[in-house]
Amino acid sequence: MLMLASHYYPRSRIEKTVIDDTIYDFRLAIELRWDEWSSCTGNVPTQRREAHCYIVEDSFGPPAEAPIEEHLWLDEVKWMGKIGKLVRTDAFRKRGIRLHRHVS
Repeated sequence: MLMLASHYYPRSRIEKTVIDDTIYDFRLAIELRWDEWSSCTGNVPTQRREAHCYIVEDSFGPPAEAPIEEHLWLDEVKWMGKIGKLVRTDAFRKRGIRLHRHVS
């Protein structure tokens, strides 16, 4: 789990992929985060909060493995490599890329 601003968020690592004896491990994970509960004010008798799924760099564990040049990546893993590069940019390194939102 990752701790951000005194909150713990569950994280599930995207496992490495092996195709034709080549290992692709881009160190990515899916993380679930919740907003704080809303307050019960005015005519709103219930609280609500939002949950968000993010794809993030899995910074725990061994370094990423992409043993061959990017232009030789198979189509099945190109998307993982592109997202892996994107989540490591300044724009997404801290929060990740939001994939889904749910209101409860």
